[in-house]
Formats: sequence, structure tokens, C-alpha cells
Amino acid sequence: MPSMANIVVKDASNVDFTLSALSASAGDKVPARWRADANGFEAVPAGLRPQFEVVSQDNGPKTARRVTVKGFHTAVYTNASTGLVGLTAKVPFSFEIVLPTNIGSADVAQASTIAANFVASTLMKSVYSTGYAPT
Repeated sequence: MPSMANIVVKDASNVDFTLSALSASAGDKVPARWRADANGFEAVPAGLRPQFEVVSQDNGPKTARRVTVKGFHTAVYTNASTGLVGLTAKVPFSFEIVLPTNIGSADVAQASTIAANFVASTLMKSVYSTGYAPT
């Protein structure tokens, strides 16, 4: 099993964006959680910061492991009169993969790597940022 840690990704400007580890999973059905506590979100109330989580568990008949990743990024503003930070919008996302337990670890690694890289590909990033599927 992987150990809980902070995660660093690149933002739209290709700058490191750190997701701070909040809580490790205590086992099946208990999410591991991360939150953006830096990168300009330091003064933003915790509930308005981008948050991410991953949950893993057996499927119903226990023939596969289901991994669900979900979270949201936020667009916030500061009220010029009061100085309070408010929420403009949340951008939710989710990703799920079901990994059969009757295939070898090399097949699981290949399938999960291809799926993750597809989601992170340049074309898919363009789809996410425009809101349109390729035509």
C-alpha cells in the first residue's frame, strides 16, 4: 500500500501546486484527504480551499478493487468592503477505476497507468479547460 504524503502537481502556468496531506485512509471505504493549503490559498478559509480525496474498497462480489478519486477546485474572491473571502464557484471532478483481482500485477499496472495518463494527457486537459469533447 502507498504511504500518505503531500502531492505536488503543476498548475496551468506550469508552477508547482502543493496538495497537503490532511488524513490518511484508515482502511477500506475511509478516504485519504488532501487540501490546497499553500499556493495563494493560505488566507482562504479551509472549507473554501481545493480539496481532494481517494477511497478504495472491494467491489460487491470481491472480484475487483474499486478506487474512486474525487474533489473540487475553487474560485474565490475577497470582498473589498469587508475583507472576507467568498466562494465564486466550485469545480468538482471524479475519476474511478475498477481493477479486477484475477489479473496479474503487470496488467493492473499497465491498465492503471494508461488510464491515469489518458486523464492527464494534453488533449484531455484541453477538453477540461474548454468544456468540449474533441470534434
